[in-house]
Amino acid sequence: MKENTRSNKKIILLVIIAVLIYVILFILAYNRWIPVNAYPYYDIRPENQDNTIWRSEDPDIYFIVPPETSEEDDLLGELVLDGEKYEIGISMGIEKMKISVFDDKYKTENGIAIKGKCTFKKDRVIVKVDKESDIVFNGKYSEITFYKSDYEEVKNNAPLQE
Repeated sequence: MKENTRSNKKIILLVIIAVLIYVILFILAYNRWIPVNAYPYYDIRPENQDNTIWRSEDPDIYFIVPPETSEEDDLLGELVLDGEKYEIGISMGIEKMKISVFDDKYKTENGIAIKGKCTFKKDRVIVKVDKESDIVFNGKYSEITFYKSDYEEVKNNAPLQE
């Protein structure tokens, strides 16, 4: 009987130690004191590359990732269509991008004017456009590729469109 009690105490002690280790690791990861790649493409997604501009030539779209951007922040930019400029907001999911156009012309119930599935590379993002949700280009583009530029370099040498 004594041996059974002793083994129960050992199991309880091991469970307590395991829970403590789990809690400590969770706190460290939550506060970003240890890197956690909880999802794919963590280090190459635009919102994890502060101080960059992502630009597409055709169609003419850009968005900015300012310093100290969190993954929950929408990224702001601009879209040029038929010579008119529209302010946009970009939100990113694990493998998806959603573009909202801040103009009543492209207003939708959920606020999303274009969405698509992303392929991430260190210097570019390729968005496979969901043509059913595209109310801006009406299916003209099957893919939109955004190329990364350093924000300071662009700001100092090639100002954004005014």
